[in-house]
Amino acid sequence: METKTVPKTLSGPVPVLKSHEFSLTENEKAKLAELKALLDSLEASEANSWAKAAKEQEVVRFLRGHKQKPDLAQKMIVGTSKWRHERSIEDLMTKSHAGNDVKLKELFDYYPSGMLGGNEVTGEQVCLQRLSMVDFPSILKNYTVEHVAQVNTIKLETLWREHPRGDHFIIIDLGHCDSEKDISPGNLHMSSVFFLQ
Repeated sequence: METKTVPKTLSGPVPVLKSHEFSLTENEKAKLAELKALLDSLEASEANSWAKAAKEQEVVRFLRGHKQKPDLAQKMIVGTSKWRHERSIEDLMTKSHAGNDVKLKELFDYYPSGMLGGNEVTGEQVCLQRLSMVDFPSILKNYTVEHVAQVNTIKLETLWREHPRGDHFIIIDLGHCDSEKDISPGNLHMSSVFFLQ
């Protein structure tokens, strides 16, 4: 396996994996087999289609995200599959790439977010969303909440498709305020930056 030199602050060389590879323990391999069997046993339906066709890296992420519990991971994959079906995610991505929806394209071009590049050592990508710069009252005069949700969905889905192992961070910048008393649900200027991985 290829390795890269790492800074002295890290304890050793970091394995460089292709975007679709995972390093699995023997226990994880056994749990993954259990989870795949559960997914294979699902009834064939449109709502279950994503769950039944889920790629291994997607299944591994759910397994790891749910404490190696195949039954819980399966439940969450099925829920995600249903959510994706109800919101026609594949159709949305096709529509986005075609660029035929003028409103969606305008909003997508306006939305202040983008990739900041990757960590040279681990390859982790960083995506910054500057929500503090979004003028939501003005946006909602010309666009629907559904358009805003679709833009966020497209951005996140694109990021997952480009980095299927989950080797990325999303930073959501909610702005800044001078004191804690300025932080309230109705105040867009919140002194927090949320990191989601």
